[in-house]
Amino acid sequence: MLDLTYETPKPKVIAGAKHDWELVIGMEIHAQVSSNAKLFSGASTRFGAEPNANVAFVDAAMPGMLPVINEFCVAQAVRTGLGLKAAINLTSAFHTTAAALPKMRAAGWGRVVNIASAHGLTASPYKSA
Repeated sequence: MLDLTYETPKPKVIAGAKHDWELVIGMEIHAQVSSNAKLFSGASTRFGAEPNANVAFVDAAMPGMLPVINEFCVAQAVRTGLGLKAAINLTSAFHTTAAALPKMRAAGWGRVVNIASAHGLTASPYKSA
């Protein structure tokens, strides 16, 4: 009989100057969701439109415009995750640079640093990925 038991591997640790660091390697997978509107704006996704025809103010990063998530896309992503028997986080946080960039420009400085979270590895209502 085939043995399908799984043991969680021991964490890989790298010594740092002040603290040890746990090595975490993750995968980011992109997929296209069939939707009539973009993920963060109400702009159309119609194929074959003239250049710049499917653009809303938020897509053009107009000052003061903040994104609103397309709930249909979220529902499709959750359905896909459930179909793949993946862990689904009950909460999530989206941090956009569109809101921060005007303030950084006005201040004359700033840095955008993209950081991935290991919390996405385990579903929990108290964590976000």
